[in-house]
Amino acid sequence: MILDPSFRFSQSNLSAYLRCRRHFYLRYIKKLAWPAPITEPVLIHEQQLENGNNFHLLVQQFIAGIPVEDLSRTIQDGYLQHWWQNFLQYAPLKDVEGKMLAEYTLSTRLAGFHLDAKFDLLVIHPDSSITIFDWKTNQLAPSPFNLEKNLQTQVYRYVLASAGAGLLIEKYLQPENIRMNYWFVEFPDTPINFDYSSSAMRNNQNHLASLIEEISTLPEDAFDRTDKEKFCLACEYRSFCDRGICAGAMDENTSFDDVSNDLFSSFDIDEIGEIAF
Repeated sequence: MILDPSFRFSQSNLSAYLRCRRHFYLRYIKKLAWPAPITEPVLIHEQQLENGNNFHLLVQQFIAGIPVEDLSRTIQDGYLQHWWQNFLQYAPLKDVEGKMLAEYTLSTRLAGFHLDAKFDLLVIHPDSSITIFDWKTNQLAPSPFNLEKNLQTQVYRYVLASAGAGLLIEKYLQPENIRMNYWFVEFPDTPINFDYSSSAMRNNQNHLASLIEEISTLPEDAFDRTDKEKFCLACEYRSFCDRGICAGAMDENTSFDDVSNDLFSSFDIDEIGEIAF
């Protein structure tokens, strides 16, 4: 085993592992600095990530009761202003009843390690059901089929079902009382919702435990590079992997959305400050 027992798993590092074992190793185990220059499309995407971070902060402050007028005056970016107006106009929290916990973290133990989830918003309803709200700033809308299989959907619902009972008075939370709501700033009238069940929880537990066990027992020399070299175009670790020391070029045959959606989905919104965007 190369992992310290204190290592904490999350949907972000699990997703990174599935895309590229080497990227996972360099970032989360070796914790190496990123030496390669980044591409101009990625610089643009970094601004989108910063806007995403700011949008989450706006919603958190809105839930805390800060007046809308005061929050609106802080917005300088056009994209962020557009997203904020969509939030106010479509009001995804209108008529939602219950105790609201914004930017709330829960953790459970699985396969000998901590598995963490930081929720944009948890709403504990009067009937003791809980809804997970997740704000998405994607430029493209994922299909419900792919989103349900996404590791975030699996991890968030599983962690809440495993560790969320303490949020309730009766201290018992059935998976069937969990709902997850993805709300998209660019598609504000088409949220995507997922229910949960005991059978889905068992399937998630088996899948996530198997993945964690695989990672924690993998020999150090088995953290190999991805075969999908398009991911390397926007990866600052590429010089460690002999896949270029210069910034990757995006030509007309390369879809940056294909690259960036996969690469950047490994970033937790709370990690953005850490990597100095």
